[in-house]
Amino acid sequence: MAIRVDRPRFRGIFGRMRVEAPPAEEFLDAFEDAVNEAQDGLANLRDLDVMKTEIIAEMRAMEARYARSQVVTVTVILAGIAIATAILLGLLL
Repeated sequence: MAIRVDRPRFRGIFGRMRVEAPPAEEFLDAFEDAVNEAQDGLANLRDLDVMKTEIIAEMRAMEARYARSQVVTVTVILAGIAIATAILLGLLL
């Protein structure tokens, strides 16, 4: 999206400064081009929405991996308790 310079306002400012029209118009053209070139690398709302969607998807994937990791951890702990209990029962009986 190109940014438009408020040319009538700038013409008024240049007029009060007694800058002639041709150099003023050339300055406005160069200024408008520079602003638009600088804007090319900036993110817009659509870019931010895409990034937000990607971040949310990555967070959900991380949550799923974390939940699986917790299940594995609890399973290993319970298996260890079961094995220790079996060993103790075997020693006592």
